[in-house]
Amino acid sequence: GLADTVKIIGFAQEDNLIKYFLDAGIVVISRRDLALESSGMLMHALSAGVAVIVPDDGAFPEHIQENRGLLYKRGDALSLAGVLKKLIVGAKLRSELSENGLRYAQAELAEAVIARKHIEAYKKLLGY
Repeated sequence: GLADTVKIIGFAQEDNLIKYFLDAGIVVISRRDLALESSGMLMHALSAGVAVIVPDDGAFPEHIQENRGLLYKRGDALSLAGVLKKLIVGAKLRSELSENGLRYAQAELAEAVIARKHIEAYKKLLGY
């Protein structure tokens, strides 16, 4: 049954996220509240090199462009089920999304890259 293959863990400490992501192979972000989407969950999942499924609104779509993940219609369980099924049965697609997401995370989301971008933005604001 489903209980043998799906485990809902609830809140997880950040130290354990990568292990859970790698064990799962697919990460679904399904928050209902757009205000809470900045938790960094997507960035952690991409950095772990796993396939991601995210809602089609908010800031999520910009991070999974270029075949880095899949979108579902927020609030639509059938949309989510269809996208999830694609990844469960599509090992090649799952692998491609995982690799593309990891490359993106390494190039754009690494701490040093984000720090450099912040410094550049502040310099621009201050006229340096």
